[in-house]
Amino acid sequence: MRSTLFGILLAVAATPVCADTASPWSFGGSVGYDIPIDGRVLDRASSASIALNTLNTNLTGNGVIALRGTDYKDAYEDALRATLEVRYAMSESSEFFGAFTYTNAEGKNVGVGCIEVAAVCGSAVSAKLTDYRQYGLEVGYRQWLNMAILGDAVRPYFAVRGGVVRTDAIRALFTTPTDGLANWRLYKETYAYSIGGDLGATIAISPNAELGGEVGIRYQTALKEFEGDLGGIGLGTSLRKSERLSVPVSFRLNAAF
Repeated sequence: MRSTLFGILLAVAATPVCADTASPWSFGGSVGYDIPIDGRVLDRASSASIALNTLNTNLTGNGVIALRGTDYKDAYEDALRATLEVRYAMSESSEFFGAFTYTNAEGKNVGVGCIEVAAVCGSAVSAKLTDYRQYGLEVGYRQWLNMAILGDAVRPYFAVRGGVVRTDAIRALFTTPTDGLANWRLYKETYAYSIGGDLGATIAISPNAELGGEVGIRYQTALKEFEGDLGGIGLGTSLRKSERLSVPVSFRLNAAF
């Protein structure tokens, strides 16, 4: 998918642009990875005492599900992130832009804790999460920097941005080594806010196109908890640290209309 998106951008960038066109409008796009550095899908928590035969397990008696805390990096593969931008130049060195973003990460099967019986961890608990899929709309400002030492072709810049992101609902299939416990809902479909910034540089590859790379920082507000499943067994507090901080790293293509 990453190569397909980037191929489309390159094809459009190759479209000829009339020499006498001086429109302030252009577009940009990027493809890369969004690397989480903070935030937890499941925080550390312990359930109330549960009759274990109600959890679709062969264990008997009462026990406690103890979660050790699972962050986004543990729970998901590296997230693919793609953006498409419409840009409006305020000057030769500054612009405003609007962007559509798409992020997707495949859920892992990860150890999340254990079942404790008489305060002893007797059976490991794993969870397979549904994919982390997100769509967003952002607006932002980009400023190019005048650094003569890099020559005329290379243009470093910084950008600031903010917007709204929609994240699909997230579920997790909890299992022990021998049994499936439950397919519990964790988070509802959520509209959250995001803010961030980028540093990057572009280099001209044609009269109407630039190729570059950038690295940034993104903060996203918390997902909306689904209290009914985990909350019903006393694990609702495990869903209260889902704010996400990440570092997107990507290749960028800018082109004139």
